[in-house]
Amino acid sequence: YLTRGLALHQSLCAHAGKFELTVLCMDEAVETELRQQGLPQMRLLPVTELTACYPALAAARADRTKLEFYFTCTSWLMRHLLPRLPAGELLTYLDSDLYFFNSLQTIYNEIGAASVAITPHRFPATLLHLERYGKFNVGWVSLRHDTTGQACAADWADKCASWCFNLLEADRY
Repeated sequence: YLTRGLALHQSLCAHAGKFELTVLCMDEAVETELRQQGLPQMRLLPVTELTACYPALAAARADRTKLEFYFTCTSWLMRHLLPRLPAGELLTYLDSDLYFFNSLQTIYNEIGAASVAITPHRFPATLLHLERYGKFNVGWVSLRHDTTGQACAADWADKCASWCFNLLEADRY
């Protein structure tokens, strides 16, 4: 994830204008490497700091695989960061494997004043069977610091604390 995240940062520097990238460092090695690089517009958040703030997230870590815990952390990171923004501002989560080749403004124009922006997979007909793993892609999620955005972040985090496993069931994944 480190190499991919560095590429994401590079693409944001080239195409995003003013931004702050908060990196959730899932281990000390990543945190150490990124601190040594001292990249601009990047803030590091150790996962230990996040779990210390939220007992439900810390408890979830105990019953998840590494991958499942990573999945669980996405919603908690959003819940943690959103209240730190000025009211009305938009927070966007990006998976580390994204890379931008052009301005992100077109996407933000599409989001407009919405409180929540999620990305559908839009599977072609031949891949519709993959919808059982989810209709939406967590690779880009935007939430606005408003009542709706905060409620969404809280609900998502609570649900992920209860159940977020790499397991396909009849009604969820």
